Amino acid sequence: MTVADLGSFANAARHFGLPASTISRRVARLERQLDLRLIRRTSQKLSLTDVGEVYFNHARRALDELRVGEEALQSLKARPMGRVRITTARGLTHHVWREASCE
Repeated sequence: MTVADLGSFANAARHFGLPASTISRRVARLERQLDLRLIRRTSQKLSLTDVGEVYFNHARRALDELRVGEEALQSLKARPMGRVRITTARGLTHHVWREASCE
């Protein structure tokens, strides 16, 4: 996805701090696994094939959903959870529960 977003293997490589050859091999491996050509390579530029566009759009939505899920988990993690145990005098407890149940 980063290759498509940034327009070249070299830009994607700089983004990840990896050699461009590593990025190129990873894309080639994905294309072999899918048995599809995702990127049209020329000496001047690269572009997504029609199949690459479809794959890219699905991958983008999937990553967006993963981010939403991670954010939801982080908000749950930030919220206090668990059992709260309160010890009070017997008469006070009865009074507090009676007040709470009236609301």
